[in-house]
Amino acid sequence: EPTWLEVTHIEIASDKIDRPFRVVVVADLQTDRAGRYERRVFETLRDQEADLILFAGDYIQTSCERALPTARAMNQLMKQVGVQAPEGVFAIQGNVDLWRPWLEVFRGLDVSPLQSTQSFDVGPLRLTCLSVADSFRPRLVVERIDPDRFHLVLGHGPNYAMGRIDADLLLAGHTHGGQVQLPLVGPLTTGCAVPPAWAAGMTELPDGGKLYVSRGVGMERGNAPRIR
Repeated sequence: EPTWLEVTHIEIASDKIDRPFRVVVVADLQTDRAGRYERRVFETLRDQEADLILFAGDYIQTSCERALPTARAMNQLMKQVGVQAPEGVFAIQGNVDLWRPWLEVFRGLDVSPLQSTQSFDVGPLRLTCLSVADSFRPRLVVERIDPDRFHLVLGHGPNYAMGRIDADLLLAGHTHGGQVQLPLVGPLTTGCAVPPAWAAGMTELPDGGKLYVSRGVGMERGNAPRIR
């Protein structure tokens, strides 16, 4: 079950976008070894023919002794597969990355790893990438610079969606879709402050924006059950 990789396609129409533009979001790789499953993830990512690739944080979760070798092995997999996009590849920091050498995952690759909140003009979009701390702030304020430009905000945790975010589309990971969901009950835990109904998939926000939370491709490591 944890290796049942699934790609979800969502189409969003906006009069601020004058051409098809494909954004691929990868959240919560969160691996403790770089193996066949991780290679399949990167191959699947490559095959999406993305205009823009966004990594939403949490890359490795293993012991201090294994962290650096695992990060370097992930880096080699990405180089071998060839992960790139014409409008760029951006990677933000996740909460499990705070104590691990996550930057090594992207060393030498055509990837922009970000640890602080920054904004960029990317193709037809205005992209704002949040620091891990900002992504968990439920009262965060993010202003829109150009009202005529589609504004996309990427954070690791979805808490920031509860703030005043002037954007068309908000993206996050972290929740693992609740890790485990029960029929009629929903997610058992989300690890964040948003309502459980926001923990996975698309949510129409009260201010008119959209929040999409990825279920992620990895799972909780350590002593946690290896289930999804």
